[in-house]
Amino acid sequence: MNAKEPKQSSTQRELSSFHMSWESEQELWNLVRRGDAESLRQRSPSFESWGIGRIAKTDVRQEKNLFIASVTLATRAAVEGGVPVEYAYTLSDEAINAAENLSTDDAVRDFKRKSLVDFALLVRRYRTPRPLSAEIARCVDYISKHLTEDITLDALAAAVNLSPTHVSRKFRRETGFAFTIWLRRERVREACRLMLHSSLAIPDIAAHLGFSSQSYFTVCFKRETGATPGRWLQEHRGV
Repeated sequence: MNAKEPKQSSTQRELSSFHMSWESEQELWNLVRRGDAESLRQRSPSFESWGIGRIAKTDVRQEKNLFIASVTLATRAAVEGGVPVEYAYTLSDEAINAAENLSTDDAVRDFKRKSLVDFALLVRRYRTPRPLSAEIARCVDYISKHLTEDITLDALAAAVNLSPTHVSRKFRRETGFAFTIWLRRERVREACRLMLHSSLAIPDIAAHLGFSSQSYFTVCFKRETGATPGRWLQEHRGV
């Protein structure tokens, strides 16, 4: 006589559903993080069945709230995939504003699928930039690994065994940016990451990344993002 399988309690069923939803969610964000737009297009309908409770009074508002939650996580996945913070959040803001203008739950749901693919395509764009020469690739790598240090053009050139004049000229030609502009952008990008994902205060982040003062950090930050560090953090921490 076969033993009967034990019945699952309602709590066990709920935990099982949650576990499946969590795994599906992680799979989705991994697709965004890798820039795998094709798989995302194929799999997106299967991600609609997550066990998410109702959090709004109308179907349209429910879908819009879920859209905002999805875009929030897609934005973070895109940044982790290599998209500059400011560009990921620009796409996020544009998508959320567009979704708010839609009038049916089906339209919001369809737009959510499209938006997630857009994030994956953005990751792909930054994962496949125009190729750099070995010399400039070494420069870019050195900068990214020494953002907290005092990097001058002379120091960079010495680190990669090239002349400052050669580095300056070739760096601008291949990246489209002067060395000093690239360094500033990378430091601001790292500041954005630290503001979102660390407990460091803004003045500490500025000092950590080698800015001479908080006021100078604010000037550089606003030049790159269009907002002061405090305003940027308010706008993006809860997106």
